[in-house]
Amino acid sequence: MQVLDDLKGDMPGHEFVGIEIDFTNRVGVIYHTRPLQEDDIVHELLHVRFPDWSEQKVDYWTNLLVDQPDNVLKLNAD
Repeated sequence: MQVLDDLKGDMPGHEFVGIEIDFTNRVGVIYHTRPLQEDDIVHELLHVRFPDWSEQKVDYWTNLLVDQPDNVLKLNAD
């Protein structure tokens, strides 16, 4: 498959990170066209855990979990 960027007029060649989930076997595969970073993995796992969340909400929580993990732990302790 070729990766297209909807925001850039369907231009080919843009970076891609996404997850395919096999719920039956409880396996997920992260596909990517560039080296993965910590935030990529957190982001894709949030999609698995919260499939109904919007992309904006997943982005928000990804940033919070990666950049401020102590604050997230405090939220859960309250």
